[in-house]
Amino acid sequence: MSDWAAEEVQQATEIAREMEQQRVARRTIPEGPIITIELSEADSLKEGLAGDCLLIRQLYRALGFDEHQSFKWRLEHKLIQGLILNHYCPGSVPVTSGLGLQYRRYGREHLREALEEKFPGGFCIKPTLGWGSGERGISDMKEQVLESLELEGLSSAASLRMLDETWIIQERIQIKDEYRVHSLEDQVVDDLVFWRYRNGDPPVDEAAPVSAYVQSILDRLPSAVIASSLCGWDIALTEQGDFVVIELNFSGFHPEYDCGFQCSGYFQDATWGAKTVAHLVDFVERTGGVTIVINSTPDEESDLSAFYSEVVRWKQIIAQWRQA
Repeated sequence: MSDWAAEEVQQATEIAREMEQQRVARRTIPEGPIITIELSEADSLKEGLAGDCLLIRQLYRALGFDEHQSFKWRLEHKLIQGLILNHYCPGSVPVTSGLGLQYRRYGREHLREALEEKFPGGFCIKPTLGWGSGERGISDMKEQVLESLELEGLSSAASLRMLDETWIIQERIQIKDEYRVHSLEDQVVDDLVFWRYRNGDPPVDEAAPVSAYVQSILDRLPSAVIASSLCGWDIALTEQGDFVVIELNFSGFHPEYDCGFQCSGYFQDATWGAKTVAHLVDFVERTGGVTIVINSTPDEESDLSAFYSEVVRWKQIIAQWRQA
């Protein structure tokens, strides 16, 4: 269906060319051998946080990551993201287009009919910016959006820029299961593969194929996407047995929606967030050849201090597991 959205494909191709011209290392080499993270030195990083992810932001700084890197290309925008992923890994994302583009093409009277013809298996409409769409019940707003369009039209329909699109149309797929996979630059974090809507972690023999799938995508993406990236991949296993990318969530300083430093909600979870962060730190140590020391001195922010201490406790437990 590339001809159906040729204008967008051309824009994505131009973005890809710009990415490929940027010379940046795929993997950041830690200065090491010991990296120390002090809660007492984090005050300057509290401004601009868009969630409870101070420790992740400190880790970013300690590793020499650029928290703005991924957003030079506005890869948090789901239309740009989907087209870029499909540019480098065709078929990795369901067929996606901006609603404004198709509205201009078919008009409000014929849009629904045209989309139903293009997508006999169904389609969904969702916002181009945002997070937690599945958890918040906004992963498909097709009926609300189409009804609004049929009544009021689309005010932004005149724009030709992908970045101005506020909604995407996406081919509906038959989902058997969903996973959250985390990656750090050019590697999948082996211990951070989760079921999205089931409790617990998938067994190793189930986690391995979805990890390998995400790794295969990482291997094909340009360095401009990979560098300084900590990502949460939402991956669907279809009823046909294929893997598909539902959404790619970048950590870093998001420039627009909930402007500020954001990271995967799995690192912020009230129950398991400290354990998840500890696994990430353990991964950095194992793959980067460094030791990361986290110091939390009791202060007036007792909850924050307790979280850092809990990460340290889990880090010690994980080390014991590795030695067992």
